[in-house]
Amino acid sequence: MSASPLLLRCHLQDALRTLEAEHVHSRHLRQEVGKRLLAVAPAATWYPFLYKELDGCDNTTTQRLESLGELFMEIGTLDDLREGFYARVADPATADDVKELLHIVLYSLGDTTDPDFFYEHLKDPDSLMEREAIRTFELAQY
Repeated sequence: MSASPLLLRCHLQDALRTLEAEHVHSRHLRQEVGKRLLAVAPAATWYPFLYKELDGCDNTTTQRLESLGELFMEIGTLDDLREGFYARVADPATADDVKELLHIVLYSLGDTTDPDFFYEHLKDPDSLMEREAIRTFELAQY
């Protein structure tokens, strides 16, 4: 018997809170959280829930985006995620920070798509680069 959608959502929210409690995620923490989710349901069950969370993100939800990226990298595979990610990158309604995250996740899973594909779909690449420079500076302070 599979878990109810409400129970799965609760597990996902718990996983995201766990990751968000750490400013810099360790590989060990990411693996632990991924294993907890996969103990409840297979990866394919989690994708719709992760996508729904992702679709609710914008350029102001940096910590949530990072946590979602960690989960996608831990439980996802390139073959499973490529099509859904490409569709979101091509969608003009998708925030630039989300598109950047999708590129990072795909790259970490072994995707070899030219980075210009992602760059061409950004609404405001200069603003994204500025935000990334600020984030890099903030991370360097830890």
